[in-house]
Amino acid sequence: MHKRLGFLAVMAVATGALASACEETCVGVDCCDGVTCIPPPTGVATPWESFKGELGAAPSGTLLLKLTSGEAFCGEPWVSELACGEDVEWEADVPLPPALQFVGSIVDLADLADLGGATVRQTVGKGGGCDIDEQPLAGKLEVIAINEGIVTVRFSDLSPSIAELEAEHSLPRCQNPELPQQAVAMSESQLAAAYPTRIAGPGQEDAAPREPAVTEPLHIFIDVSDPAAGAQCSDPRALAAGCDPTRSTLEVTLGLDQQYPGSYEVGEFVTIETRSNEVLADQSCNAASTPWTAGTVEIVAITPQLVHVRVGDGTSVVDAIATRCN
Repeated sequence: MHKRLGFLAVMAVATGALASACEETCVGVDCCDGVTCIPPPTGVATPWESFKGELGAAPSGTLLLKLTSGEAFCGEPWVSELACGEDVEWEADVPLPPALQFVGSIVDLADLADLGGATVRQTVGKGGGCDIDEQPLAGKLEVIAINEGIVTVRFSDLSPSIAELEAEHSLPRCQNPELPQQAVAMSESQLAAAYPTRIAGPGQEDAAPREPAVTEPLHIFIDVSDPAAGAQCSDPRALAAGCDPTRSTLEVTLGLDQQYPGSYEVGEFVTIETRSNEVLADQSCNAASTPWTAGTVEIVAITPQLVHVRVGDGTSVVDAIATRCN
């Protein structure tokens, strides 16, 4: 697929149907007379893992925000190349780890040094004497909105100052099908459907009235295998994945009152188990489980599409963004 068409496919999913009055797909404010069309994108939010180690280590789920004065798309090389012309062209790279991926997050770009920092490249000069200047980008970034399709951010107080960049930008999240999904979240009934003979849900007879959308426990499966194996809604415990002994999964179960932002201790309504695969005597696959006797689950953000959790045992923390299973 052509890189521009690849981007349009993502935009169609993220923003809904394109303008129906256009005879063909239309990008740019002048392409359809009298019709509001999709403007050229100013950037994309790309999974860190898409760069296959070229950027160094980062927490799983980190996004690289790539913004440009040219055109951006979900596919290498991600943004159009800088070219010398009458106007200065620029391209900015900003890492955004999972801990900062929530609405209202205000990021000092200087605090991203451990991930290589925010950088900006600009054209200097014209014609044959043109160079590309690269330098650190300082200033502030605010997360305005974030979901499974779009990350909206606003930059301010930038140095060097770039007027086009100091604005609000909605960046499509590039979904890389080659990458394993870190975590999935499913309701009790969805899990029972996946493993009908293995699930015995806790009783809810004494439960107090709840919000209509929260009616049963929520299970979150986080892949912590090394190397990463990926979490799947169709087989969250990896019982049908060939019984790989290197497979390791954290299974977090949240009660009805714990499915809201906050920090919760392991106990009656919050459980954490470490699961690893083993082959039984009859050659069937079993997920051996080790319950945690202590630990915390922090719900950073929870939406109908995503659950951002931090699971800690007092010495280390697993930070994960789980996609809800439909």
